[in-house]
Amino acid sequence: MMALSPMPRGVSEIAATLGLPKSDTHRLLRKLCDVGWAEQLGADGPYRLTLRLALLGSSVLHASGLTRTAQPLLDRLAARTRELVRLTVAGPGGLSWVAYAQGAPPGIRYQPSISGTVVLHATASGKAFLAALPEEKALEMARAQGVGHLRPGPRTVAGEAELLRDLAQVRAQGYAVIDEEAEPEIKAIAVAVRRPDGAPLGTLSVAGPRMRLPDDAVAEAARLLAETAQLLAVSWSHWNPD
Repeated sequence: MMALSPMPRGVSEIAATLGLPKSDTHRLLRKLCDVGWAEQLGADGPYRLTLRLALLGSSVLHASGLTRTAQPLLDRLAARTRELVRLTVAGPGGLSWVAYAQGAPPGIRYQPSISGTVVLHATASGKAFLAALPEEKALEMARAQGVGHLRPGPRTVAGEAELLRDLAQVRAQGYAVIDEEAEPEIKAIAVAVRRPDGAPLGTLSVAGPRMRLPDDAVAEAARLLAETAQLLAVSWSHWNPD
């Protein structure tokens, strides 16, 4: 919960969010501080995570060799699409951004942060991932992220029925497309990177201003994404993110 929060949080707020007694929450936070995973800002101040967790995750990712082998493929895809390319890794709670390559020229680049949460029901990567899961599991994960309530873009899906229709379309065409669902004026295309058994390892996406991604550009980006995802799956096969 703290990793998803951009701001330090007090004991009462953390306890309420997690549904824990305040005394238990305080004890857990003190333990996290003792072992270096969290820190308190002042004697009676709020708590936040230290960078130890981020550094540990970065070390695991580097040791896996995933980004080292993936980056040349991302760079080539970005050069061919002339847009932003991003890679995610699937985990128990959803997707995490792990690498990117920028193909747009300076001055007209779409360059969001890759440190935030991948909202599964509002992003092309999220929909490509959910479409690769059993329907009940997909709905469970979307509900946990507030489908029907959390609407970051002007065209975000309104609820579960609309999401299920979108996921059926993703399965039929082999890729996901979102148009102003994650944020205004932005369009994105994504595919799942899969294990041999079909389970999603992560996703690969292309995103940029919607005026630069008409239907013909979307179709070409989808083709290039599928081609690159197959190559990524081969280089990824030695590493299991579970």
